[in-house]
Amino acid sequence: MHRSRLPVSAWVKLFYAIQIRNQSLTASQVSRRFSVAYLTAKSMLKRIDAMKQEMPDMAMRLEQQLRDLANKPAVESR
Repeated sequence: MHRSRLPVSAWVKLFYAIQIRNQSLTASQVSRRFSVAYLTAKSMLKRIDAMKQEMPDMAMRLEQQLRDLANKPAVESR
């Protein structure tokens, strides 16, 4: 998210958990799962909710891309 010190991967993983896996996470759970402070976790949840409200097109595109990646078969390595 914009002006965040957290890596983009943390935001994507949280969005994936909320949107794709339909998990209802509390700030305490996010704090433990992503090893961030409680207030940071609370802020992350608030900012993702705000993104879904203010930028529904972007949230829809991100959700679709994550669904496509989740359904893509794993590539075998040699």
